Amino acid sequence: MRFQTPLVPGRLIKRYKRFLADVILDDGRQVTAHCANPGAMIGLKEPGHRAVLIYCVQHTGCARFRLAEDLDPAYAEACKRALQRGVEMLCYSCAVSHEHITLERALPLDLPAPGQG
Repeated sequence: MRFQTPLVPGRLIKRYKRFLADVILDDGRQVTAHCANPGAMIGLKEPGHRAVLIYCVQHTGCARFRLAEDLDPAYAEACKRALQRGVEMLCYSCAVSHEHITLERALPLDLPAPGQG
């Protein structure tokens, strides 16, 4: 993926309401940024269609992926229900620059087996 305009470096202060985050830019300014949210996953898989949720890990120190149930139990529960209904989940590490994001390699997922909590 290539960006129309380069990304602006900054550090996360706080994310709230799933859609907004306060960020400090490298020049010291604090801004509020919009965070994309995929919305509800329930009902995504209709008969005859494939539904896939792809996680793009942008942290170079990650070797595996698992749901952060302690941070967002409702999201983890929604993911479990989606798995039970046939939604596939994939995870890839990414190389990130100011101009683009490139998928690098698949990361192992530590997810509950369908039907398990």
